[in-house]
Amino acid sequence: LLHDIIHALPLSALSPLLSTSSSTHALLLSDPLYRNLRAHAAHALHAYSATALGASITVAQLSKALCTESCAHCGEFGPFLWMLDCTRCCWACLTQHPDLLPVAPEEAMQLYGIPGERAAAVGLPVMRSVPGVYRTWKEVCVEPESRRFVSRAAARRVAVAVHGSAEKVEEYIAARAQKVQVVSDSKDMDVRRLLGVIAMPTLDRRAGRVEHGVSCKGCTSTLPVVALRGEGMPYMPVRIGSGLEGFDARKRELGRMFTTQGYLAHYQVCGRARELWEWEMEMNDEEEEEDEDEWDMEEVDRSSPFL
Repeated sequence: LLHDIIHALPLSALSPLLSTSSSTHALLLSDPLYRNLRAHAAHALHAYSATALGASITVAQLSKALCTESCAHCGEFGPFLWMLDCTRCCWACLTQHPDLLPVAPEEAMQLYGIPGERAAAVGLPVMRSVPGVYRTWKEVCVEPESRRFVSRAAARRVAVAVHGSAEKVEEYIAARAQKVQVVSDSKDMDVRRLLGVIAMPTLDRRAGRVEHGVSCKGCTSTLPVVALRGEGMPYMPVRIGSGLEGFDARKRELGRMFTTQGYLAHYQVCGRARELWEWEMEMNDEEEEEDEDEWDMEEVDRSSPFL
């Protein structure tokens, strides 16, 4: 029963409990979900505290996200945690999906027709961004001060409660489309998409296996060099003759990640990855032969009568 109570606690209650007494400290440390969070998602606990979202997310919610591999929007491996909804996401959805663009509370209330008192009554979670330096696809963005954001998905759920149904919400949005300014979204160039997300490994509790995700060199090496030579971007080799046609699809591959098993399956269908593997094996063989030749020469030198 005590563990069930711990699982229902908001993350913001953990720190006060840890400092209350030695018995509550020992009780928290005895809970397997909390131990897993401390071991593999301690940075997520700090992030929820820093963004003032800890009061809206429970231990059970974060633990479920830690033990989930797939992106909530497309089903592929999701190495990132979308903090506002405590769900997994992949790079492609993070930079493209409309629900992963946070909006200011005032924008959400205007867009969905939510009265301010109703938003406060239902406790619509509000994130406070952390000032600092963030990097989008091509540029470095400095966030000098904290900003307030809400999840579009959470705001839409409140709107459904206000208007009565999802259909009525859509009707309201359509009727106000000409009067309400559309929320701008520059996709992978929009720094707002990076303010409420962190990288977080996945945990298979049964196997005790932690996955951080791996990327495919074969997919990233086919990206056009002209798109990757921005400031701070690594040089990537590119096949001769590959132009910018279909660039968006290839750009999505740069951030795509896999579990270990997922990558082994992907390797079977990625010809470029197999080409790189064979090339690296050939280079290793050549290096070993060169090392053997150097060793033979050293032996000859030692046996020389002129030494």
